[in-house]
Amino acid sequence: MIRPATEADTPRLVEMTTRFLETTPYGTMFQADPAQIAKLVALVLKHGVILLADVPPVVGMIALAALPHPLSGHIYADEQVWWVEPEHRKGTIGPRLLMAAEAWARQHGCQSVKMVAQAGSSVGCHYRRLGYQEVETAFVKKLA
Repeated sequence: MIRPATEADTPRLVEMTTRFLETTPYGTMFQADPAQIAKLVALVLKHGVILLADVPPVVGMIALAALPHPLSGHIYADEQVWWVEPEHRKGTIGPRLLMAAEAWARQHGCQSVKMVAQAGSSVGCHYRRLGYQEVETAFVKKLA
């Protein structure tokens, strides 16, 4: 079942986001800080949505914030995190989360959805198959 997260889900969201950071290239740039992740959860719940794949238990999430685009001002949905536990990735949970996120974005007046893919992952191919257009590649440099 896909459902919106509530504040009560914060501990599980912090746990999954920490696992995301520890198991992806983002973890080499950003160390997981549970207190900061909890602040992000609260911020996204206030300005967007976190959708959960609750099998049960909760095995996946996608978090979106509805924001005005800095160049055009149009409202778009900006993905903050998309995670499905590795043992649940071969099924339909990930695609169902993305479809629910797109539906939420439409219902909230978003004119587009911005998703990101980790360098070297196959997620970009999945996005293209679903009609997403590759617009940029991000580069990050750790300072000091």
